[in-house]
Amino acid sequence: MDAPDVQSYPYSTDPDSLADVRFVSRSTGWVLGPAHLLATTDAGDHWTVQLSSRTSLWSALDFINTSTGWVIGAHDLLATTDGGRRWRALPQTCPAIRSLDFVNSRVGFAVASGTAGPFGAASGDHAALLTSHDAGRTWQRVATPEQPQSVCFYNPQRGWLGAHGSIYSTTDAGRQWTRSFTDSTGSKAFTATIVLRCAGPDSGWAEAVGPGAAMSQEPHIGLRSTGSTWKALFAEQYFPHPGIPTKTNSPSSDPSTFAAINASHAVFLDECTACGYGTETIGFITGTRLTKARSIPGINASVSASFTSPTDGWVIGVRVHYLTFGYRVIHTTDGGASWHTQYAMPTRKA
Repeated sequence: MDAPDVQSYPYSTDPDSLADVRFVSRSTGWVLGPAHLLATTDAGDHWTVQLSSRTSLWSALDFINTSTGWVIGAHDLLATTDGGRRWRALPQTCPAIRSLDFVNSRVGFAVASGTAGPFGAASGDHAALLTSHDAGRTWQRVATPEQPQSVCFYNPQRGWLGAHGSIYSTTDAGRQWTRSFTDSTGSKAFTATIVLRCAGPDSGWAEAVGPGAAMSQEPHIGLRSTGSTWKALFAEQYFPHPGIPTKTNSPSSDPSTFAAINASHAVFLDECTACGYGTETIGFITGTRLTKARSIPGINASVSASFTSPTDGWVIGVRVHYLTFGYRVIHTTDGGASWHTQYAMPTRKA
């Protein structure tokens, strides 16, 4: 039997897979899978099931504090104001919402699309940017450049949009957009997927992924903004990136996920699919400097990450061992020098 395809697992709809993780403090966080939502209030030492469904196909979550959050499903959108003890159903849009970014308890932005891209970003010609001013009960379409992929806002007026391989900024809630990053050629053929994470006023992190792949490697560029422009921090060096001034190599050959910590710190995770079932690595960025990447034991590919400080963070990923696989929640308290498994889903045959 052929070796399992590690990269296929993070997008699995298997009920025992995991899709997203979000911590809002050192102690309080959630882990989401297609069929379960798990919660902890003691930094992951103990987990409780807050939601369970074999048909909802949940894919992403967004929490702005310990009480207020949302869960996205293939057919539903859920919200809570009491930390997940009770959930209410909201109308899901058509096409369905792929990613959410709420600024406060009422104002949020979402990208809706029929096709999913890397890291939960949207893909396809019919993707749309939506905004809500009533905590997700109703949504209105926002005019954008073509093919919106991801969005993040750091207040109700100011934020960024990833669309068709470029990053655009707005200072008026999306009424006007200004392009602040694209490839040097400006080619219409450049269709990288842009994934964004806000990190406070005028601060954001991004990753441009693809297009193309070769020899178990995929183009990807890590980016940081402290205003209206973006600076490249690293790039997968197998591929030429004309006009992008960075000689720093990416943590490894294939992008997995990344997490913004604050305006000065972020983590980027890559995997090496040529390293025998994949090997997961993590690179920490302080300012503009990427530290030497470290291997993460216990998983072969990561799905999502959430860090509350440069030392304290959680990663969900899949462990592939011979012809079996299983999803895990792993935790570090020393900046990735060591990890321990806090929760393990049932092991399955590949």
